[in-house]
Order: sequence, then C-alpha cells, then structure tokens
Amino acid sequence: MKTVLAVWLMLGGSAAMAANSRLETTDCEFGEAYAFNRAECDITLSNSGDAPIRVADFRADNPGDSVRADFTVLAPHAKAYAKAIVNTGNDTGRSRHVFRFHSDEQGHEQRTVAARGFVLSVLDEGRPIVNFDVVDLAGEMPSRKVELTSHDVADFRVDKLLSAPSYVDVQLAADGRSATLKIRKNAPWGYQGDYVKFRTNAKVQDEVWVGVQADVHGAVVPATNPFALGVMRVGSRNEQLIRLTSKDGKDFAVGSLELEKLHGTAAVEACQPAAAGCKMVKLHISDEQPLGSMVGKLIVELPAFSQHLLIAVNGIFLGKDAKIQKLDMEDLTRSSQKDGKASVASPAVDINSAIQSAVQAAEDVAPEGKGPLLKWSVMNEAPIHGYQIFRAGDEKGPFVLLNAATIAVKKHDNSGSSYQWRDNSARTGDTYWYYIGIVYNDGHKQQLTGPQKVVAK
Repeated sequence: MKTVLAVWLMLGGSAAMAANSRLETTDCEFGEAYAFNRAECDITLSNSGDAPIRVADFRADNPGDSVRADFTVLAPHAKAYAKAIVNTGNDTGRSRHVFRFHSDEQGHEQRTVAARGFVLSVLDEGRPIVNFDVVDLAGEMPSRKVELTSHDVADFRVDKLLSAPSYVDVQLAADGRSATLKIRKNAPWGYQGDYVKFRTNAKVQDEVWVGVQADVHGAVVPATNPFALGVMRVGSRNEQLIRLTSKDGKDFAVGSLELEKLHGTAAVEACQPAAAGCKMVKLHISDEQPLGSMVGKLIVELPAFSQHLLIAVNGIFLGKDAKIQKLDMEDLTRSSQKDGKASVASPAVDINSAIQSAVQAAEDVAPEGKGPLLKWSVMNEAPIHGYQIFRAGDEKGPFVLLNAATIAVKKHDNSGSSYQWRDNSARTGDTYWYYIGIVYNDGHKQQLTGPQKVVAK
C-alpha cells in the first residue's frame, strides 16, 4: 500500500503583526467561488506607529494571482487596502493564496499576507483522480473510466478535450459525462502525476481537470514509488537508501542523479550484500531544506536504456526542537501532481452515525413562506463546510441545485446543529423530490439524505 505522511505539529500560527513591528496586516476572505474562476478581496495594512512606512514590490506566490496597491506610503496611525486577485484554478475546499511585499521598517522588510476562501467544484467528485497503480510496460496497457457528472448544473457535460499527457489516450463519451483513459506504451518510467484537462458547458466553471497517477515499471524499478522519507530534522543525519533493481537480474549503469524541490545530494552505491542487477541511491537531505512538507523528485538517468526513472519523494522536515502532536499514515488517495501540490484526504466520516435525525423537526424558527420546508440535524460538523439542496420532479432525477450559496455550518465541532430551509420556488400542487448534500472541508461531496417526496401546498 502506498502511503503518505500526515503530521500535526505543536507550532503556533503566524501572527498578523510581527513582534515589535508597527505594521499590522490582516488576511482577507474572498468567500465561495467555483474552480477556474477569479475572486477578489481587500488586504488590510495598518500603521500603529508615529512615522510613515513605505511598502513596495507586492507580488503573488501563485502565477495566476495578482495584487493591486495604489499606495506606496502608509501614514502614521492610518490604514490602507491592497486588492488581492485570486485565480482559483484547480483548488477545491479551503483555499489559501499567499502574497508578499517589502516594507522599509528595519527588521521587518519581508512581509506576507494571504487571501482565504472556499473553492467549489462543479463536479460531483470535486477533484477526480484516475489511479492506474503499477503499470508494467511489458504487459497489457490498462484503461480506466472516469465519470464527469454534476448535480450543481443542469444538463452538464464536458464538450472538449483541452490537453492530456503524451502517454495517455483519452476517449470522451458522446454524452460528455464520462471519459476513458488508457496508458500508452511510451509512458515514462517511474511515478507519473499529471492532469487531463477538459472544457465544460457550465458558465460557473468552464474547465475541469482529472488527475492521472501511475507507477510505470520499465526494465529498472525502485523498491517503492513514491518513496516516503518519514520525519527528518535539522541537524540530524537525514539519509535514506533507495534500492533499484533490474527486472531481468542483469547489471546496469546509473548516469546523472537530479533532485527537484529537494535540497541535498544523491549518490550511487553498491548493494550490501552485493547482488547482480542491484544499485543503491543514497539520498541526503541537507539543513537547507525548507521546513514543512517535502514533496519532490529524484530523477535517475539510465543511459543504456535511454530513459530517466522518476521517483517521487515525500516526507516532513522539522526544526531541531519541533514537537509532534500526532503522526498518522494515510492512504495516498490524493498524491502529488506535477504542479507540486499535494493534499491528504479528510478523515472518513460514518454518515449514518453523523446524522442524528435527518429531515426532522428543528428548534430554529422556520423561514418565511409557504413552500416545502426541509429540516435536518447533524451531530459531527467538524469536517463539514456546508450543505446543498437538490430538487427533481421524479425520484430518479435529474436533480438540480437550488441554493446558489452553500448553507454554512453553524458549529465547527461535534456538538451538533439543526437546520431548516424552505423552497418558495415550488408550485402549489406539484410533487417534488428533494435531497440534502454535504460539502466537506476538502471539497468532496456526499448525500446526507436519500430523495424525500413532498407535495407543495
């Protein structure tokens, strides 16, 4: 089973105002937005001192983001605002986009601030991933089907393939609601993480991406791929051996070794005990490695095969005295893609035990109107972002999303909450079917209730 580390550290959050600094910054909230859209919010800068502060060189960490600031001097005891412009891209769930700027305050020249929000996907499965697992190039090439359905948009379909990795064949279904992906014989060796990109007919989100993962086995393979470094610390030895073997047991040569997004060195060593068709790569992570998650690549040149073997590497790099509060090993359900992003699936929730009493009487005052009234209660809302209401004229659908804005959770804990929502768009005498959907903090979706029949009065 492939694994990735999920680590929670006993570290304090970053303060809005650096110690002894006169310049205070406040992160901004851009609210809810769909993927592949633009969102905006205003970053606040405050000068609490008696002297002006000059600011300059505003820039975004993400290439698709930008920031507009029409000031260069922040007067004493004054506030100013910079507009953060966010490209939500392929984000799902809670999203944070970082912006940087320079100030002339001594000791606090480099500053950061962020725009935060929640990104929805038009797809029922927010970030679909097709995992081919191990692909042996000597065998039959595998194919997988991925569903591209949406309850958020009526008559949703994918109408065009925009791009795909050179080693993946893509066949889009005639109805635009599924696609079949197949690995080609020309697939590069090692761990592959890419995207297949489609155009949609949805105005709220005109693009969707499907992740592709495969551990492609050629003539030489590593012992495991991705390779987990585990927890490493500043000042420690921080070395790991990665075993390479040839499938036919014959000796092979290793050429250059290249590291991407990893600070350190890699060198080839003989296997101990010595064995034909075996090499060891000693990977050393230096103290220059940035603290936090390590997600990088080791690229091994195999000149006799005119190939490069890509080994994905992940782990956690901590300060010398950092304390670990909790350490778990989770299934690698959402591993690194080539854009360098990595995420871990949110903890599993037993929906049957989470629902205290779906569609039951709630304590809150009912919304005004005469349309059908939906009521539900949920016990564990810690992993939940909000709720969606869907309606159809038949039990089998098609169901259409009714609430444009997600119904936010009342409590981000396990104490439980009750809700009421009224459909004042329903026509008297008509029969409708409703169900309530959950949107989790990581963006994935799930039905809270099955379809419920209601006759509008």
